[in-house]
Amino acid sequence: MLLLQMCRIMPCTMVGFMGAIFNVHTNVSSSITLGVKGIASVSGSLYNKSQATVFANIKASSFGAKFENGFGGSFSAKFFGIGVAGASLSVNSGFEGWYNSGSWDITGNLGANLNAHVCCNGGCNGITWGGCFDSCFWSSCEVCPIPCGAKICVNPNVLVGYSSSNGLKFKLDL
Repeated sequence: MLLLQMCRIMPCTMVGFMGAIFNVHTNVSSSITLGVKGIASVSGSLYNKSQATVFANIKASSFGAKFENGFGGSFSAKFFGIGVAGASLSVNSGFEGWYNSGSWDITGNLGANLNAHVCCNGGCNGITWGGCFDSCFWSSCEVCPIPCGAKICVNPNVLVGYSSSNGLKFKLDL
């Protein structure tokens, strides 16, 4: 099990008396910040990650493959150290198939995440309220009358697959 965990961390090939696992990972990222320190700044980042895994156990009649990829980026702007706007976008996909002693499965998935905000970075899909104060003398009843920002979040995901033992799989999240 320890060797399997190590294969998930770095490129490696594991060969044993029962079969083989080959796993390759790539992770690439970059970021930049521009501006005048303490007054205004803009920053952004990009990333891409990939993984490919192939395994085979001929003696046990078991083999398969899995491929995953993801990429994304983010952006933020600050004025006098206060966040003015920000956004992030990521897209992930995957495909896997396997065969094991007469049963087989094939599955693919695709998903995305988009988050964008202006001014205060609060809860998703709504206005963030600020300027809070306690207006009650006898108990606590916080009131926040000033809108300080808005945020939108969208996270669609779809999974489609077929298994020889369970039939069609379909899942859609919005």
